[in-house]
Amino acid sequence: MRANPVAIAAWCIMSMVTVTADAKNELAEWCEGQWELVTSNPGEGLQPGSGALLDRWRQYAGKCAGTVVFEARLAFLYALLDEPRKAREVLKTVPAAKSDYQYLVDVASLQTEMAEIFASGNANDQRTQLRGLETKYVAFVRRYSDWAQGYFLLGGIQTTLDQHREAIETMIAGLNRVPKEKRTASNMWSVYRHLTVSYAEVGEYRAALHSGDLAHDLKKEITGDPHVMCAAAKAYAGMGDFKSAQSTLGLIALKKPEVKNDPKFLDAQEFVRARMRQKATQQ
Repeated sequence: MRANPVAIAAWCIMSMVTVTADAKNELAEWCEGQWELVTSNPGEGLQPGSGALLDRWRQYAGKCAGTVVFEARLAFLYALLDEPRKAREVLKTVPAAKSDYQYLVDVASLQTEMAEIFASGNANDQRTQLRGLETKYVAFVRRYSDWAQGYFLLGGIQTTLDQHREAIETMIAGLNRVPKEKRTASNMWSVYRHLTVSYAEVGEYRAALHSGDLAHDLKKEITGDPHVMCAAAKAYAGMGDFKSAQSTLGLIALKKPEVKNDPKFLDAQEFVRARMRQKATQQ
C-alpha cells in the first residue's frame, strides 16, 4: 500500500512543531534557572531599588527574549524598582502562546499594580487599594498553591497592612514549600524581614529576634530598615533586654534622623519605656 504523501507531510510538520515546542520549553526552563542564579548571589537578593539585578537580567535578552520567563521577570523587576510604566510596556510584549510560566506573568502584573498603588501618593487610598490587591493575591496563591514566592509576596502585603497573624501564617506556609537547604538563601532575606516585624507585633519576641538575626545574616543593610529596627527594639524590650532595645533605636535614629518623627519609631520608643517602667515596679 502506497503511503499517503499528505499524511506523511502532516506527520513531519507535527513532529517539527513538537520538537520546536520542546526546545522552547527547555530554553524557558534554562532561563528560569539563570534567574535563580542571578538572584541568589550574596548581597543581591530581590532588593527593590537595586539596578544591578536589572542590568544582570538584561544580559540574558539575547538568549531568553520570547520565552515568557524573560519578559515576566523583567516586568517584575521594573515593578520592584518603582517603574510601573516600564513594567506595563514589557508585559505587552509577553508572547501570546500558552506557557507553563503564566504564573510569572500574573505575578508580574500584580506587582506592577502594587507599584502603581504606591506611586499614587495618597496614604488612605493606598491602604484601600492594597486591601483590594491582597484579595487578588489570595486568589493567586490559591491558583498556584505550590509556588512559594506567591506566599511571600502575599505575606509582605499582609505585614504592610498590619495583618500580622495572617502574615506569619502565610510566610510559614511559603517556607514549608521551600527545601530546607534553600530557606537561608540570600534572596530569602525579605521573608525574615517580614517575619521579624510581624512576630514582634503579635508579642512573639523570641521568634522576632531569631527572624531578625536571619534577615541580618542574609542582608547586612537591614539595619537601615526603620520598621525592622523598631520591631527588633520591641522584641528586645519584650525579652527584658532594655540595653539592646535602646541601642537598636539609637542606631536607626543615627542612620536616619528623620525616623524620630515616624509613628512606628515613636510607638517602639514608648513600648520600650513602658516595659522599663513595668520592670521597675516589679522590683
